Amino acid sequence: MADSKPKLPKSSEIEEPASSDRRGFLAASAVVTGAVCTLAPLGAAAVFVLDPLLRKKTGGEGDGDGFIKVATLDMIHEDGTPVEAKVIADRQNAWNLEKNAEIGTVYLRKVGENLICFSAVCPHLGCFVQFKGDHYHCPCHNSQFDIDGNTTNATPPRPMDTLECKVEGNDVLVKYQTFLAGLPEQVTV
Repeated sequence: MADSKPKLPKSSEIEEPASSDRRGFLAASAVVTGAVCTLAPLGAAAVFVLDPLLRKKTGGEGDGDGFIKVATLDMIHEDGTPVEAKVIADRQNAWNLEKNAEIGTVYLRKVGENLICFSAVCPHLGCFVQFKGDHYHCPCHNSQFDIDGNTTNATPPRPMDTLECKVEGNDVLVKYQTFLAGLPEQVTV
């Protein structure tokens, strides 16, 4: 009679299972592929977010040292009367670049052979200072300054902020800066 038990293969006839090296390689490949797929978008996002912080600041028509043309010499009054001049430059705000934008206003004044430049921002709280007759006036809180930018009442904490200026040929250039308001000393923002 025939044996009804199934016949088991001999140990020499059994195939070896797939090698563990092959499984390890596939697992490592999956991890590397997942890392690349994850890190590539994260790297792009980091570059996008950090770009405004890392980008070199640009000005408008200047000389590379931060000076911007605001007027010409023939616009300045010989009698010392202040002349209001707009500061026009490229404005970089995070990812936005606005070409030839008004970034501020200054007052230019000729005293003898010297050129004096005042910021039109009130050092009290940052409102716009106006020249009226023979003095500067801030309409927000009645800050008053004489024609030389010195305080004439107790409201402003310091005189008007002066800015560096120079003449190149017929062009008047100003190193435009903004300052913290409300402090007794001039501190650049």
